[in-house]
Amino acid sequence: TLTNRQTDTILPKLASIKSYLNLTRSELKSVALAFPGIVSCGFTTNIQPTIKNLRKALKLDTPTLKKLILSQPQILSLGFKSVMQPNLQSMRHYIGLNDEGVR
Repeated sequence: TLTNRQTDTILPKLASIKSYLNLTRSELKSVALAFPGIVSCGFTTNIQPTIKNLRKALKLDTPTLKKLILSQPQILSLGFKSVMQPNLQSMRHYIGLNDEGVR
């Protein structure tokens, strides 16, 4: 079971993720169940910068970004410069985008 201290840090983080990505409660639950480690990632230090970098580098609109994160929530824990940036072309192909961000 979670302690009060753990709950005090986890719930605001999940609320931030839900709000930032405009997730439904069901979608947030899906992300948390698929990637429980999300609760150990810092929102402002890890998750938010990753989302911003993905959006910018892949030229994603909110629905496409949301779809990507719902299908691969562990992406939120990956370092952008060290892991994602070298693999942007593969990521574009995976989500069906050309270099201009168009499907």
